[in-house]
Amino acid sequence: MTFEALGSECASVLLVDDHPIIAEGIQSLLQLEPDLRLVGYASTGPQALALAQSLAPDLALVDIQLGQDSDMNGLEVLRHLRLQHPTMLVLMLTTFQSPGLVHEAMRVGAAGYLLKSMLRHQLHEALRVVRAGQTFFPPGISDQLCSVLSREALTPREIKVLSMVAKGGSNREIGHVLGIAEDTVKAHMRHIMNKLDAQDRTHAVTMALSRGWISLHDVAP
Repeated sequence: MTFEALGSECASVLLVDDHPIIAEGIQSLLQLEPDLRLVGYASTGPQALALAQSLAPDLALVDIQLGQDSDMNGLEVLRHLRLQHPTMLVLMLTTFQSPGLVHEAMRVGAAGYLLKSMLRHQLHEALRVVRAGQTFFPPGISDQLCSVLSREALTPREIKVLSMVAKGGSNREIGHVLGIAEDTVKAHMRHIMNKLDAQDRTHAVTMALSRGWISLHDVAP
């Protein structure tokens, strides 16, 4: 969905969220702002990428929990946007405060992080801070982010192994799919559990979910 054209003095904003009421609320919040204008709304990852291509917005607001039941979540949308539109600034939205998710979003290239509960009071400030080339975090989240950043994150291969564990794969099955020895899979799991200080495989999966490294569609029913 696209909205009305904007003047050259405005920063164009693309919203990516699967809750229409959020889109309506954000459009209402931005419609009286002379320098910010919502130009498009997408409820899925593919829609977001198509609109980003056609509209070339200055800023994007992306729900980090987007598409929990689909193949493209908010972090994956962020990755694609940063790869395909490196000058586009992306601010992540979420309903809860999770330093692990913030860490992963910032690692991928997000310019900031905003709680949906703070939209009414901080949306304009967040967008303007990001547009000015700075990062934006809700009050109190910076200390938590530093805590997560001080710990070593999982490597892409470790995340892949853990996502396959979440789907119920055995060490042998994972090794077969990835083309590595079963002992190598076991070594990856030991490193994962040490990094996360996890008690067992299930605990490691739960922690990775909470930090946004894997999504619910990775988990076996």
